[in-house]
Amino acid sequence: MKKFQFRLQSVLDARIKHLENCQLEMAKVQNELSREAQILENFFKSRKERQQSVNQMLKSGQNMDFPVTHTFRHYLAKTGEDIARQKLKIMQIEKELDEKKQVVMESLKAKTMLERLKEKDYKAYIANLEKLDLMEIDEIANRKSAMKNYY
Repeated sequence: MKKFQFRLQSVLDARIKHLENCQLEMAKVQNELSREAQILENFFKSRKERQQSVNQMLKSGQNMDFPVTHTFRHYLAKTGEDIARQKLKIMQIEKELDEKKQVVMESLKAKTMLERLKEKDYKAYIANLEKLDLMEIDEIANRKSAMKNYY
């Protein structure tokens, strides 16, 4: 008897490959999200350090002249804009990541469905083999019995 051959193996292989590609794309988006979140964290950290530096100058009683105050105010405004822009960018990447997750889930469902079908076909193949083995054993027993009765 021939060995087990799943009739949709090429489709299953294609779906597995598609799933791997989708997972790779999702991982790339996750890495991008991580990088952008780190940039946002750096903005917050930098702004906090500058604020602490100005607070330290004020606590020490150092006179803050107009150019320093003006520059710091512009720095805070610019940093606030950068933070808002970065948050928007992160939201867009999170939306893209959610879309990629959906695609991965759909691809996983399609692959799982075919794997279950393959498993079902394999069980049917094994059951058929067992049935054929039993038929062969019965035939051998019948021949043996017929040979006994013949002589």
